[in-house]
Amino acid sequence: MFNFIKRLFVKESRTQATILDAFKYAKQPNFKAMIAEGYKQVPYVYAAINLIARTIANLKYITKKNETVLETENDFLTLFTNPNPFQGQTSFLKEVVVCLLTTGNAFIEIILAGSKPKELYNLAPDRIKIIPGNQKGIVERYEYTINGYTLQIPAEEMIHIKLYNPNDDFFGLSPLHVLAYTIDQYIEMKKWQNGLLANGLRPSGAFVNEAPLSQTQYERLRDEIKQYQGAANSGKPLILEGGLKWQSISYSPDQFDWSSAQKILLREIAVVLGVAPELIGEPEFKTYSNFQEANRQLYSNTVIPLAEMIVEEMNRELSRYFSNIVLGIDYDSIDALQEEQTSTWDRAMRAVQAGILTPNEAREMLGYNPIKGGNYTMVSANLVPMGLGIDETEE
Repeated sequence: MFNFIKRLFVKESRTQATILDAFKYAKQPNFKAMIAEGYKQVPYVYAAINLIARTIANLKYITKKNETVLETENDFLTLFTNPNPFQGQTSFLKEVVVCLLTTGNAFIEIILAGSKPKELYNLAPDRIKIIPGNQKGIVERYEYTINGYTLQIPAEEMIHIKLYNPNDDFFGLSPLHVLAYTIDQYIEMKKWQNGLLANGLRPSGAFVNEAPLSQTQYERLRDEIKQYQGAANSGKPLILEGGLKWQSISYSPDQFDWSSAQKILLREIAVVLGVAPELIGEPEFKTYSNFQEANRQLYSNTVIPLAEMIVEEMNRELSRYFSNIVLGIDYDSIDALQEEQTSTWDRAMRAVQAGILTPNEAREMLGYNPIKGGNYTMVSANLVPMGLGIDETEE
């Protein structure tokens, strides 16, 4: 035990070489299967991810330098609003968010022209291979393979945004991986429903015969049964011979309660992706007030944190090319947060009027820069300390 604790405090990790060596033999996540089975086959997953992606893509973004918002156009903002000749900001950002939420990873290629980025491209995660360097978490290059052709991309020309994965040092954890069992249940439930629909919504049964059937009789009966399968043949009378009897296998009404089962799966999907069920099809609590609160929670708990992470990663890689100009989010333009913002304004103003905060402290609370001469405290002229002017020696 002592040796293990001692190793935790050494300057260089002794596990780096082992991690990098193990990564050479690690199996890359099957992103293509996640997208095909989760995003494409489960409507609730598709709706939730697209809702988040559209919302983030349509936020208003600004550029700042030294915490001052830049009012004029600049190269960083131009690149962000027009990332490449084929996409605008909204389309580009939506792709980035969909990749991030389906695979846990988003790979943005930086195209340099001289010493500055001129274009940004979102690359399909299932085509990316990470080539590690000589330190933990340090990437030497990326390999992008399509139709048998592999492109080598230096690490400094790639922005890799990933969701935290406790079991992988290089690839992020996909929310769809967390939802794997839920997705499987939904797909199997739909197959079961389709099977019943194909048989006229009738539960299966059994043909009963006291005497054993020969192989020829069995095959002939099987071929004839096929003529009665499918919705088009529902209700068609069976012709039985040779002592055959049909015995239905009944199901209780509870076993056909698809609505409750789908509702449970929907809520599991909503919890993992951070979207209220009523925003993606759950009508049970869809009142106006609930919808407003759900929309506000979507921004506060899901959209803003994810958008901030994307912005931070883009700033980390791109701001050095643009004289430390950074990208930011214009929170004042988000209508869903205005009620909360108004409440913050009211608290700040009351605190200044009560002499608790200075104007500059209130401005900082509201996200504004300090002003010259704003460090004073206001005091109400009609307030005096209790007991002032009274001789404390008098009884």
